[in-house]
Amino acid sequence: MKKRHGSLKFACVTLSATIFALLLTGISPAKTESAPTSKVGTTAQATEWNPEGILEEKRKEYNQQALADMLGQRKAEADEYLSGKKIVVPDYIKEACQAAEEKYGVSQYMLEAIAWKESRFHPDAQNGPCKGLCQVNVNLFPHNWQDPTENIMKAAELIDTLGSQGYEDLGAICSMYHGEGKPQYSDYTEDIDHISEALMEADGVY
Repeated sequence: MKKRHGSLKFACVTLSATIFALLLTGISPAKTESAPTSKVGTTAQATEWNPEGILEEKRKEYNQQALADMLGQRKAEADEYLSGKKIVVPDYIKEACQAAEEKYGVSQYMLEAIAWKESRFHPDAQNGPCKGLCQVNVNLFPHNWQDPTENIMKAAELIDTLGSQGYEDLGAICSMYHGEGKPQYSDYTEDIDHISEALMEADGVY
């Protein structure tokens, strides 16, 4: 009788262990589904690891920052020339622009605006073949670009030539002078327009 009782007790213990193991087995898949596991070598890992997507995001971030920097710079420039008082035209540039206006009929203030926009009044400015105060292309229009007066005169001559070719409005002349390839009212034209107005206001002309 004691032996049978012991066997029954052993059977109950075994059954309990089996049930407990089955419960653990049943719970385990649910836990596996809900809890994140290592994704090495899995489809999920392949989906998440997307180098091209990461690079594209980085490009977007860079482009957004570059755009913000550009807009910030343009705003700072706008504030500078729209205030008028912050642009001080050196006397030798003002005199050269006045002489060019007398010779070619091109506005003194337009020439001053171009010189400021193109070089910030630095006569030694160079950008490839474009050189001098007004960044005239010396390959197309040879001259002594290091002479500020001659550089301004050449710019005025070029603008006068554009006018004689039928480019009469400011937008067309400025865009063609800037080398944009077609007459249009561009950002460059708008800048020249605003700068000219600011300089005229500073001189009490406008």
